[in-house]
Amino acid sequence: MMTKASTAGGCSNCQHDAISDTFPQSRDCYLNKNYRSTQNVLDGAYTLIQHNNPDRLEVKENIDKKLTAMREIKGDDIEFLYTNRGEEEAEGVAKAIIADIKKTHRPYNDFAILVRANDHSTPFQRALERATYPLSISRPRTSFSTKMKLKILSPIYMC
Repeated sequence: MMTKASTAGGCSNCQHDAISDTFPQSRDCYLNKNYRSTQNVLDGAYTLIQHNNPDRLEVKENIDKKLTAMREIKGDDIEFLYTNRGEEEAEGVAKAIIADIKKTHRPYNDFAILVRANDHSTPFQRALERATYPLSISRPRTSFSTKMKLKILSPIYMC
């Protein structure tokens, strides 16, 4: 039996519907344990994604996909950085990372900037390069259309 796995940021409505249409015997499996982030980060992200209601799978299917952290540490407080332009945001993030490294002596590889699309990373890359921050950029080698991804990955959505 095919199972559709969905995480908080995972399966979109159209992906979910396409899998259900293609595999009518499938069942839903919602993954809600997180082993990387702290609860305050998960709660902050959950609060933000509520602004996407009512278009989220969670609302449509009346399910609870709120994530629970498996880590017991509190973690750092979430900081909000408001800027008018993407370049200003990137500069602010770069400055905050470098200030934290100088203050705490944490290693560079303790930091990551996650972006929704590859081209969104460019302003951050430039800001960090200007600050002479040693960086490593991890990107997929190719990108597929959403339909192609769905066809290739749909058999993999199993619990």
